[in-house]
Amino acid sequence: KHFMSPGSPQVSLLFWCFFQASPIGIGLTTDHALLLANDPLCRMTGYPLEDLLGSDARKLHCSEAEFERVRGAFASGVDRGEASTLETAWIRRDGSSIDVLLGLAPLDPGDLSRGFTFTAVDITERRRLEQENIEQQQRLLSIFDGIDEPVYVSDPVSFRILYINQKSRETWGEPGDMKCF
Repeated sequence: KHFMSPGSPQVSLLFWCFFQASPIGIGLTTDHALLLANDPLCRMTGYPLEDLLGSDARKLHCSEAEFERVRGAFASGVDRGEASTLETAWIRRDGSSIDVLLGLAPLDPGDLSRGFTFTAVDITERRRLEQENIEQQQRLLSIFDGIDEPVYVSDPVSFRILYINQKSRETWGEPGDMKCF
């Protein structure tokens, strides 16, 4: 069996390959200074590498309050040496806002002063689609509730009632866990 030890050149090379090949943003930070950033992180934020390296990570957050919220949310996991993930909002170089799924892990859980690796995934489009879906559901339910006859929707396999309109509630009350046969 062939195993690579953590400090071996093969592991360093392997890390560098993952770092460069990853489609998501990856970076390294110490005392909030960005020390390392891959190309996807640069593309996501709109900053060239030279503008990111050495800069304060605060510049990526939409506000100081959001930076402090993220910092506080990560603090409990970081204090235990654990990786954590949360959603936040960043500001791109052009001033536009993006939604980001941010992951953070200490380089050395025994020595937090060594810094943290982080991953960043742009989830702006996902959030937009989720919001659009919610709005469409609300419009459909509004139309459904506007029908002046009792109407319900049931699961075609289990026959469990999934939704009833307002007229059905007025006529029969809440369905609870009823089934329609």
